[in-house]
Amino acid sequence: MKSDKKYMSKKISKNWPLLVLVLFSLTPLIWFLGRGGVLINGSDTNFPLDPIVWFSRRFFVWNAVASGGANFASSTAGLFFHLIQVIPFSLGISLQATQIVNLVFWFSLVVFSAFFFARAIVPQSKSAQLVFVTLYSYNVYLFNTWENIKVANLSVAVALPLFLAMLIWHKSKKISSAKLMLLTAVVGVITSGAGINPAYFLVIIGGLIIFALTQGGIKTLMRMLIVLFLVNSFWIVSTGNQLLFSQSRITQLSDIGFTNWLDSLSENTSLINIFRLQGAWDWYATDDAGAALYIPYANNFFHRLPFVVFSISLVALALGGFLIKSVKKDHLKVYFGLLLVGGLFLGAGSHPPTGTLYKFLTNHLPFFSFFRSPWYIFTPYVTLSLAGMTALLFASKNKILPYLASILIIGNLIYTYPLITGKIFRPGRNDSFFVKFPTYVFEAKNWLEKQSVEGRIASYPGDEIERFEWGYNGIESILNLFSSQETVFSNLNVVDAPISKLTQVFYSTLRRGQVGIAESLAAKLNIAKIFAKNDQSTLWGSLPSAVQNYNHAAFGPWIFYDLPANKTLPKIFSPQKVYFGEPREKLEEVIGFLTARDVLVDPRDTIVKQIPDVGEFTGEVILARNSQTDDHETYLKTASRQKQAFDERDLSKIVYTLNITEDGTYQPVIEDFLLDSFGISTEDGLEVTIDGEQKVWHGQGANGLLVFEPLEFIIGTHKIVIDLNNTNLLPDNQGILSLINREEKEKYLSFRIDPFQSLYPYLIEFDYRNIYGTQPVLKIEQKSQTTNFKFQMEAPPFSPEWTRFSLYFDPVPVKSSFLDLKPSAYPRDNPLGTKLEYAKLAVYRVFINKMVFIKDPKVNLVIPEKITFEKISSVKYQGEVKNSQGSHIIIFSENYSPDWKITLKNVDGTPITYDPSHFSSNLYANSWFIDDIKGDYKFEIYYEPQSLHNVFLAISIATLAGAAGYYLWEKVKR
Repeated sequence: MKSDKKYMSKKISKNWPLLVLVLFSLTPLIWFLGRGGVLINGSDTNFPLDPIVWFSRRFFVWNAVASGGANFASSTAGLFFHLIQVIPFSLGISLQATQIVNLVFWFSLVVFSAFFFARAIVPQSKSAQLVFVTLYSYNVYLFNTWENIKVANLSVAVALPLFLAMLIWHKSKKISSAKLMLLTAVVGVITSGAGINPAYFLVIIGGLIIFALTQGGIKTLMRMLIVLFLVNSFWIVSTGNQLLFSQSRITQLSDIGFTNWLDSLSENTSLINIFRLQGAWDWYATDDAGAALYIPYANNFFHRLPFVVFSISLVALALGGFLIKSVKKDHLKVYFGLLLVGGLFLGAGSHPPTGTLYKFLTNHLPFFSFFRSPWYIFTPYVTLSLAGMTALLFASKNKILPYLASILIIGNLIYTYPLITGKIFRPGRNDSFFVKFPTYVFEAKNWLEKQSVEGRIASYPGDEIERFEWGYNGIESILNLFSSQETVFSNLNVVDAPISKLTQVFYSTLRRGQVGIAESLAAKLNIAKIFAKNDQSTLWGSLPSAVQNYNHAAFGPWIFYDLPANKTLPKIFSPQKVYFGEPREKLEEVIGFLTARDVLVDPRDTIVKQIPDVGEFTGEVILARNSQTDDHETYLKTASRQKQAFDERDLSKIVYTLNITEDGTYQPVIEDFLLDSFGISTEDGLEVTIDGEQKVWHGQGANGLLVFEPLEFIIGTHKIVIDLNNTNLLPDNQGILSLINREEKEKYLSFRIDPFQSLYPYLIEFDYRNIYGTQPVLKIEQKSQTTNFKFQMEAPPFSPEWTRFSLYFDPVPVKSSFLDLKPSAYPRDNPLGTKLEYAKLAVYRVFINKMVFIKDPKVNLVIPEKITFEKISSVKYQGEVKNSQGSHIIIFSENYSPDWKITLKNVDGTPITYDPSHFSSNLYANSWFIDDIKGDYKFEIYYEPQSLHNVFLAISIATLAGAAGYYLWEKVKR
């Protein structure tokens, strides 16, 4: 019995570090204590409610789910990451248990990779090893990594120390070359998620190259990198192909529609902040009272003395490890020193003092702008070097160091309490990442799985960030968490993409109640359902009553409305009429005037211009310039708006300016939006003045538009003037409003407009003069009884004479609000005070209705009798055209890419050797002109980069198998 106890005691004494590592690995269990059924989800933390759906997407380099589709090459790198979610989910365990398994798996990888590296650099000191593991696995930088469960960051955290350990093991002959290759392939697959943002993958490579240059082993590293490249080639080649060989030249973030937020993320990345690992932008965001907006525990680290002292102590210990003399470890100090310097410089981004050089590289080095989040990308160098140098310090032969190591470990665990306790997920706040999804979410999920939706689902409201009353926040449609149905939403990541502009026009028409125009735009966007999220916190109003009368299915507050079948279009169709749009930079404002099946093309498109007889079957839609919106836009773009504030403005008439480039017949069409509020009635025709000549236009309403009889126009500029009854929304009999203020607080008069229509801008005008004292101030407040939506203050310059001042006010579009105007007199030190006079205060609506002039094509294209198709996958569609009568166009309503190819075949399967002209239409869609092919034929639309991906996916699998085979062969041989 004593021998058994002695054996167990010896076993525990030998393996106690392993027990500590296991306990560390189970940290995610703490996050879920007392939170049954809760998931960590929201914002950038997108945990799928159906992991199989998300895993399946990673096999394709085009993702069709979100807003018209996008290249998905780099995201295929998440294949292994999502496999770890699929395995437990497929075994039937709950979503929460699936997430816990996933988090424990990755936390244990971080912990054990740190341990393996620590054993490689300080093999004789268990306490030093645990110091490294603790500092590397529990640090402030990782708060954000775990808060958003960032695949790329976790991959770097695992890969870098593990690959370094493998290099050391091979150099010391602890592992053979065959085993090194196998481990490289396995770890390469596990950490392939770094490729989701290739910048992180380059950080891994950079860290390994610096190590090999300082420690030796260049040849070994080259072999490792070859294996690493081959096993990751399934995403590397596809991503490289998109960036380097795409027909659309890509060298900057803006080339793919992404925003460069370098400067905003670098605002607080000073060298001392990076040293202390406190450079994340959201730590420094505060409200007016100085309270943290996003990170509730940030003030502890900034202002609590123990936290400040400990953060400085960590830096001091690391520098102490660098300065202590140890001949055996000097080579490691050089490596850690270089990593630290590189991490500090690169992690600071554009922040002084090194920011000038970083910005120079961003502006002049191709692709360097992709490192737009320098703090997040390069700080792993700092965490590794700080932990490494501290471990070297505690590896010294001093009896007191193990006790100090214990104190440091415990202290660091207390210091990083938000990570251990789950405070990083902001429990109890409105922006908490702990989310319990209502049952109706899963009911909707099950229902959608059984639906065959012939089109996209548009989310409504269309806020760029979805904030649900029950806690979930996301920047994409919530449907994307669990459904493979294609969706349309306000895409925060690519706001300038053509389909995003078209989507915003669609939402705008819905909010205004212009259902007819919205239906036409919905057809062009291939929308078949509107998904009303009545549990979303929003300022948007409800859907128009006409939409609420559609057929629908409801799940709690979620309602799916079906657009009428005759108002929708299939994803692949053939149009009858084709139009060029003018002006070219405002095509999204033009397209809503066309019927659902009409197609708009860009007159700058050289491919379209080369199509034979293109002028015969293309018409033209010209957007006339609106004098009131032109003036409003000019005002908004002017840096010093007060220079325009004294211009005279007449909103009693609207002047449309029309530029005609070809003689012909043009049909005027104007938006039928709140015309009666401007006194416009068309019962007896619309009275207009064209080039000084009075006319009466007769027309009729159709789908939210007023369509008038065609008119003849000659080349040149034409002016169309319409008189408006644009009444002042304030009383006209105000008289002179005198304000005398000799008090210490401001005085003001108040005027209210209630109800207030917030869907268009307003012109506000008033006369004023200064008798004496301070300058005048006008306060404009848009609000409700409970919420302030917008505040604007205008302070005209001092004027002793009566002066007319005008300004524009753009309301926040909301369900309901009122507008308060407060002419004010501010106090002054002089006991005489201030005396001001105001008069003729006026508020006018801006007439924003657009007018176009449509010239029909000389001939219409003949639509084939029928087009049928099947979606094989997100990258392949197969279909058949029945009874083509000759030349026609095939529209494929997916985001345009020259990599989409169409191949034609006869009905018997023999190829048709013809390469149709490929161009974009409807701002975003793919179009092919099929020249003079008659009868029946088959077609296939395919995203060509998928073929390359398939080849290199096979190569990646073969590399992994080859590395395993090589290792087994060597083992058998021995």
